[in-house]
Amino acid sequence: MDKVICFYREPFFTYFGFVGIGVAASLLCGSLLCLRFRVGLRDWLKMLGVVLLGFGASVLMMKLFSLGAVAIRQALIGEPYSLSRLLENVAAVFYGVVCGYFTVLALLLPRVLPHRRRLGLDIWASAFALGHGFLRMGCYCNTAVEDGWLVWRPCCGGVRMDNAFCAHFYDSRLPTQLIESAFAFLLFAVMLTLLLRRRGRGRLPAFYLVCYAVFRYIIEFFREGAMSVAIGPFSYAQFFSLLILAGALLAAILRRCGVLKTPPEDGERS
Repeated sequence: MDKVICFYREPFFTYFGFVGIGVAASLLCGSLLCLRFRVGLRDWLKMLGVVLLGFGASVLMMKLFSLGAVAIRQALIGEPYSLSRLLENVAAVFYGVVCGYFTVLALLLPRVLPHRRRLGLDIWASAFALGHGFLRMGCYCNTAVEDGWLVWRPCCGGVRMDNAFCAHFYDSRLPTQLIESAFAFLLFAVMLTLLLRRRGRGRLPAFYLVCYAVFRYIIEFFREGAMSVAIGPFSYAQFFSLLILAGALLAAILRRCGVLKTPPEDGERS
């Protein structure tokens, strides 16, 4: 008897559903913060255009990071290089999303909105942290078709742990997706507080990147299959975490030495 997909339509609250919720939440949050800080319609539209380009770049960079991860894994296990196989097995790598989004934000926002660049960077970095929390919830709610049935199949999960806490989650695994989601929401709350108290001063993107890099480096020790793609003694994500931390440290040293200077903002009202 042929297999029949009895429940072939995925419910909305799965991975892609939560991705949509995260993007919508980010856009809504950023727009409400623009209203809070009395950003004009023209400036808001400029910010929105940059942010949408950032989301587009994040998709492209995610694919590039994923191709790199699969290529490294093929080299580690001795499989021959095959572009078709790479494209077939490409998966999401969140650091690609982060790099694509924040690169566009850092390069374009100061150019299209020089007089509100610090405020714009802080607003849309905070909004991204909110969307990040919803995206990881989608990882926990992911589904897959098995034997003709749509079943619950979380991705990016943690290692199996035989304890009372993990017993309540999928296959007695540490729910690293939900832990990261809670971290992202907490980080958003901290960033929002700093923003509303006018203490961001354009540094909230760096604050997010450093905090997430530290968290991701640590949580990788508890993620199943984290070392399936390794660069030396580090997992793929840990390697990029260390790169971000090194870049942030270098920028701080150069700024302290006066090499990097932030030009004054004309007409900044925030």
